[in-house]
Amino acid sequence: MHSDALPQNHSRLKSTNNLSFFLNKPHDVKFDQRPVPQLSSPNDVLVAVNYTGICGSDVHYWDHGRIGQFIVEEPMVLGHESAGTVVEVGSAVKTLESGDRVALEPGYPCRRCDNCLAGRYNLCRDMVFAATPPHHGTLTGFWVGPSDFCYKLPETVSLQEGALVEPLAVAVHIVRQAQVTPGNSVVVMGAGPVGLLCGLVAKAFGASKIISVDIIQSKLDFAKELGFTHTYLSQRISAEDNATAIIKQCDLGEGADVVIDASGAEPSIQTSLHVVKTGGVYIQGGMGKADITFPIMAMCQKEVTAKGSFRYGPGDYKLAIELIASGVVQVKKLISDVVDFGQAEDAFEKVKQGQVVKILIAGPNEPMQGKQHLALRSNGEANASAAHSQRVQFSEIRPELHRHVLDRAIKNVLSTELAQFTYAQIFYGLPTGDVSWDRRYSGAFGDHPIDSEHDELCPGALDKAQDYYEQWNSDILTFDPTAIANYQGTELGSKAFNVRLVELVVVALHEAGVLLFQLDFRIHQGDIDAITNWKMPHIAGLVDVPPRPTLFSHHAYLDADIYPNGVADIVGYWAEDRVLGGVTVFDRRAEKSADLQIPNIYFHSCRRRQTHRVYKLRDDQQEVLFDFLLAEAGSLPPEPNPLPILSDAQNCIRVDSESAITHRGIYRDIWERKPITKEERRLLERRPKSDIDYPEAAEEALRINKQLGISVPKLRERSPSL
Repeated sequence: MHSDALPQNHSRLKSTNNLSFFLNKPHDVKFDQRPVPQLSSPNDVLVAVNYTGICGSDVHYWDHGRIGQFIVEEPMVLGHESAGTVVEVGSAVKTLESGDRVALEPGYPCRRCDNCLAGRYNLCRDMVFAATPPHHGTLTGFWVGPSDFCYKLPETVSLQEGALVEPLAVAVHIVRQAQVTPGNSVVVMGAGPVGLLCGLVAKAFGASKIISVDIIQSKLDFAKELGFTHTYLSQRISAEDNATAIIKQCDLGEGADVVIDASGAEPSIQTSLHVVKTGGVYIQGGMGKADITFPIMAMCQKEVTAKGSFRYGPGDYKLAIELIASGVVQVKKLISDVVDFGQAEDAFEKVKQGQVVKILIAGPNEPMQGKQHLALRSNGEANASAAHSQRVQFSEIRPELHRHVLDRAIKNVLSTELAQFTYAQIFYGLPTGDVSWDRRYSGAFGDHPIDSEHDELCPGALDKAQDYYEQWNSDILTFDPTAIANYQGTELGSKAFNVRLVELVVVALHEAGVLLFQLDFRIHQGDIDAITNWKMPHIAGLVDVPPRPTLFSHHAYLDADIYPNGVADIVGYWAEDRVLGGVTVFDRRAEKSADLQIPNIYFHSCRRRQTHRVYKLRDDQQEVLFDFLLAEAGSLPPEPNPLPILSDAQNCIRVDSESAITHRGIYRDIWERKPITKEERRLLERRPKSDIDYPEAAEEALRINKQLGISVPKLRERSPSL
């Protein structure tokens, strides 16, 4: 294939940002980066994997390292039940575009053999199937597949439901093999996910009786909740006796029209042949031992039509999606839990122990809501600290020129009076009254102790900050490996280089604040507890505001329980905001886009008279920032200092902070902010619907307060130094 058949921007994808879950050998797994897969055909698409379910075959590989003749001999990425978002398409793809949400069919046939040409591609001997040795699976950041095996999801089908299209397609194929028709009685042996889905599909096909048989009562109880008409708890008796009891208990007359074995267990298979009626249909859908004792006499004497069923074929995926979209089959009821990528092995253990019906693993790039926020989020501080411990030392940055430019950029910022005044307040132990008053909504805090005291820095605090700058050594800094790889992979002088430089500089400013706060000689060390325990007086119509962990805080960055450095990281975000004009975050979805490989820079400010939304820096603001950071030592003019860079009416690309991470992929660190809560969503929905132009925060606050009848105290003037 000619190289010009591929999109020109494909080569700009970073080749190291593809975290994957590998199986080395039974119960030996690892998380590791691997290259983002390349489009090998103009008909291929690149997909960012959002959610992946765990199949019994995945657990079998994890537990035993093999299934039959398929043996894991080299590290293999697990997973094959996935849904994701298209980020790049080949030049010949007409049915999909970047941003489309798709369910992935994970097996790709040769398209040329007799089985493929006969319309039975699922039986192709040259099938390349995900997570079947030697082929990698979909528990990864990015996946490439043929566009006709990536099925666009309707708006009514979520990505989590999309991850269940694969097992539902298995059930669709089984029920199609059985040729279930209206009025049939259908017995399903095994109440695992596929067995449950077989019953729901059979019901959709018109079956009047749907019976679930299993050895675990709790599974049968769940089957009943899903809509099975009957259940039977299999007993430790002969297959014939169990069959007799099923027929009698479920009023099946001479037997069931259709029996589907979805368990693969020998006793279940034996019972099935005694339950099915004369002339009935028996389908073997579950995989089990290669050789078993089979009641061939029962099958022959009743002229049972017996068939096997393997994976899925033409039309099965499309029908599965239609069943979900129409609401006929509600697969979301099967989802017991959704965990982040860092909990993948725990999810496998839960499936093995039978603790869940269906568990989904979010992709490593998936912004998650609720208790599962981003990759590693719900593991809390332990996982955050573990990720933090793998960071790259400043001295390891290559080439040397990149390291030199970064060092100079950091020192350019630290040399400013604003930066030294900011860090002096951390030495001081408390922000000054002016700075405290300048925080968002500070005017509503009433008689906070900081408002009437500490208007000036204590003597010596600024001197300490200046000494800190003069003795600064960037070798104390550590950075995220991906951020370093992105920076090292850019060309000096390019916009990509400048953006990646900003990403590292803001981390340095953050780390400086963390290190200072962790020192023991803060002048007002004893006042921190009083500030922490102070609670804003109750105001009618507003939700009570809990005590802040420290007044060195930004209203949206307060998750000390999961930060690697606890409260010190809150102070780090505060320092960024005071020095630059906002906490700096990036459009991570742009990094995955086919058109926007360079992430957009956003600021998130915590100041009066500034928008409280996350806003994109304009091009001219970015250029001012780039020029300042790249200035040679000694060439910086004393005035005007471009920092802080504040928003104005022209910063019109703004995103609600509540949804920036969860819906827009705008963030910097994997642990920086919690997603929106139900209470926050309720308040957000109360905001006037005409608020489409994003008025300034102060104007909006005044309007809402006026509507609620809340008097607003007169705001004192800001200090010119701010």
